[in-house]
Amino acid sequence: MSIITKSEIISIAYITPIDEADLKDEIIATVINKFIVSVINQSFYDEIVLYPENYTTFIETYIKPCIAFYVKYFHIYQLSLDAGIIQVEFLKNLSDEVLEIATDKYNLLVNYYNLTYPPISFSSKQLISGFLIP
Repeated sequence: MSIITKSEIISIAYITPIDEADLKDEIIATVINKFIVSVINQSFYDEIVLYPENYTTFIETYIKPCIAFYVKYFHIYQLSLDAGIIQVEFLKNLSDEVLEIATDKYNLLVNYYNLTYPPISFSSKQLISGFLIP
């Protein structure tokens, strides 16, 4: 189960609608693994997918836009590889702009995650029978 649908990717990142079939599942999965799971870890991602109602702000404001713009970047990059010579420069400029947006979305996601879900630090103290022993 994915955290985002193809129609959501299109509505978030594209001005002009495209065919959902143009967005490959493998690209979406790769983007999720590379730019989301690598930041938040697999177990937290699985929890978010299972209980999205507990993470609405994180999902809607940070995760979905990050995924959508990176998928768009890779989609445009693929189009530039498939395009004729006349379109290559236009698509290169467009992909650079989309990559800049995707990178900004990624940085926002990382900052929000680090501020909202800081790593658990374990102290050298021990908990014995309910008492914290230094």
